[in-house]
Amino acid sequence: MISGKLSTKYYNIGKVIKSVGIDGWLKISLESWDIDVLENQKFVFFKVRGNFVPYFIEDIQDADEIKVKFEEVNSPEDAQQLNGSSIYLNEIQVEGNGPKSFEDFSSMQGYKMYNNAYYIGELISIEEYPMQVMARVSHEGAEHLIPLNDTFLKSIDEAHESIYLELPDGLLNLFS
Repeated sequence: MISGKLSTKYYNIGKVIKSVGIDGWLKISLESWDIDVLENQKFVFFKVRGNFVPYFIEDIQDADEIKVKFEEVNSPEDAQQLNGSSIYLNEIQVEGNGPKSFEDFSSMQGYKMYNNAYYIGELISIEEYPMQVMARVSHEGAEHLIPLNDTFLKSIDEAHESIYLELPDGLLNLFS
């Protein structure tokens, strides 16, 4: 049993790519997170029938690719059930281990985006283009791309699921 306070907020840190071998090992990818964040955990969460269920880490191999062995996942059939599943940590596990780059805003989908105090819209996804990372934002039934960089991003308020930007004058006029 897991002791201590469990958070109800979860962050997607990666996903299972495929099962490997006959002992239940899984090849995984970690979005923009360092392997250290996973190596420092005793368990991760998978969403099973709408609920976040802890899976305890038995072993991790980090050579050319990241492979994880979970307790009670002991066969290719067990591992196959997790193929394609997203891997989550709760906010206590993530504390101090936040996203390492703009590409890992995937855990912030649905956040409200603001230019100073002006509501821009809801974050749908992050798009990576050559030389620029863009936020795909839903605003009044339409989707728009807004550039993300260190200059524009002012703060992230996770408690209120809000992202605050300071965009150049006229950029939002392109919405019209």
